[in-house]
Amino acid sequence: MEYIPRQVSNSDVKDTTIDHTNVAESFIHLATAAPTTAEDEGTGYAVGCLWIDYSNGETYVCTASTDEDATWLAQDGSDDVNPPFKIQGSTSGFSYSWSDATSYPGVIDAYSFSSDGDATDHGETVQGSYTSNGSIRTTDHAYQIGAINGPGVPGAGKSSIYRWSFTSPASSADIGEHSLAPTYGTAIGAIGGATDGTYGFGIGGAGNPPASEQHFDQVEKFTLASPAPSSDSGAELSSARGYQHGCSDNSNGYMYSVAGGRPGGNVIERGAFSISSGTFTDWGDTSAGVEGHAGSASVTNGYRHGGHSPYVNVIENFPFSSPGNASDVGDLTSASAFGSGSSSTTHGYRAGGKSSEPTITNIIDKYSHPAGGNATDVGNLSSISNGGGGTEV
Repeated sequence: MEYIPRQVSNSDVKDTTIDHTNVAESFIHLATAAPTTAEDEGTGYAVGCLWIDYSNGETYVCTASTDEDATWLAQDGSDDVNPPFKIQGSTSGFSYSWSDATSYPGVIDAYSFSSDGDATDHGETVQGSYTSNGSIRTTDHAYQIGAINGPGVPGAGKSSIYRWSFTSPASSADIGEHSLAPTYGTAIGAIGGATDGTYGFGIGGAGNPPASEQHFDQVEKFTLASPAPSSDSGAELSSARGYQHGCSDNSNGYMYSVAGGRPGGNVIERGAFSISSGTFTDWGDTSAGVEGHAGSASVTNGYRHGGHSPYVNVIENFPFSSPGNASDVGDLTSASAFGSGSSSTTHGYRAGGKSSEPTITNIIDKYSHPAGGNATDVGNLSSISNGGGGTEV
């Protein structure tokens, strides 16, 4: 028996199914190196394109071709040339804060995630205290928003957005201005910080006009670049609030405002990084009303540690997966407030802060993610510090 295949005429096949230029200029590309984020739609690549590194036989497939932000995945799962941004760092934690109530010298301290020990002076940041609390960073720079106290600092300068490099020595550079700066001419600070790796967010905060301190509910959004254009995102907290801690859930695209206010409140609220209007959603409560606390984040939970009114040593976490109240999971080595927080892939850190009035500390505490547990003292900052923020890389 002779088999005769079914014949297909040219009219039966649409041009788009055989013309590879409708997919990309180079559907299969050969090279002696892996692709980068620059192999994107602007250079002729589209989702589904293949890249073969014939120096080692590795094959990559394009899963996103966004301009200057393309994603190529190795087919054996061993490599991602554009891994998703995560707040958890793998190398170092940083505390950018200030030492005492009279001089407020600007100090950036760095401490290792891989081995416990004392911090080293990494560089200099703007003088002042009660800045943004909650990590805002890229892979190479950290960002902070404003500061309320600090002698010798011009009022407009304390409403600015600053950044500094993870490469030492580092010094802060003024790269932008909070959009509420004209309203609060003396200073803006005590802001919750969050980031998705592309934008930074300042959640609420406090102005310090000559008459009295005032809180606000605005969620500020700025580009992680220099200069950094900044504007009101259109989103709001349910009420005006400062001295809270900001937390980032990068896996699911959300930011959190944790407690805060003056006197301290206990509200946890959530908003999407993409939010452009409306009010944050009530997510749960902390165990008590606190202000001046700090915190960290695992992939699955947000953490807050310490706090004021009165000074407390509690470590508690709340889930990212569904609304829920925070649970007590351990204690710091001492009661404290106005310290800083950072997140490694396995632990949260607290650095410095006030342990009582007027005692300021230089302690670095470390506690486990995700289970929690009591913190251990793993080192000291290069000087006592108060009213600052923390980040990681």
